[in-house]
Amino acid sequence: MYTSGDGVSQDPVKAFHWFSKAAEQGNAEGQYNLAVMYENGEGVKPDCVEAAKWYSRAAKQNHAYAIDNLLAMYERGNCLKRDDAAIAGLTKQLASMGNADAQLNLGSWYAMGRGLPKDEAEAGKWFSKAAEAGQPTAQFMLGQWYRDGRGGMPQDYVAAYKWFTLAVYGGNQVDGRNFLKPKLTPDQIAEAEKQATEWRQKHPATTR
Repeated sequence: MYTSGDGVSQDPVKAFHWFSKAAEQGNAEGQYNLAVMYENGEGVKPDCVEAAKWYSRAAKQNHAYAIDNLLAMYERGNCLKRDDAAIAGLTKQLASMGNADAQLNLGSWYAMGRGLPKDEAEAGKWFSKAAEAGQPTAQFMLGQWYRDGRGGMPQDYVAAYKWFTLAVYGGNQVDGRNFLKPKLTPDQIAEAEKQATEWRQKHPATTR
């Protein structure tokens, strides 16, 4: 209320005071808001180290926004030293909470072996989760995995065409179907397009 001026005069110093009390008692939302105030210098002198500390505490309680902001601090490397292992760990935490963009990123980190051991099977697993959630870049990547038979997946051009089709529907700029069209019969293309249409009908909330 003090932050937004809802029912009281807006007062960032008092807001900071009450967020501090909540944070010190282990409240994740209080820890997150306290970190934001430290990072932005609202009601207190800016202190990125304190911000990182409180983001970390909230992140340990699976506060999604705190994890996002802590990730950004590691990636910028201007307060916390850039640390690929830490970034990968936070990305995995966020991915495990169902964040489709994080699932895509985690798949990419496994595919590259960056911050994590290279593991194309794990990459494919996370691309699949993000693809099923409607993430178009992940749908494209999953199409590549089926096209090439990577990570233990069977080479399946029909499945690949389906996921490339969905990626295009979702706005992905690269059309992976162009490579496959000469390799598929008209019936196979029709089957892949049918599967893509059925997927979209079953997942209206995830279609972008």
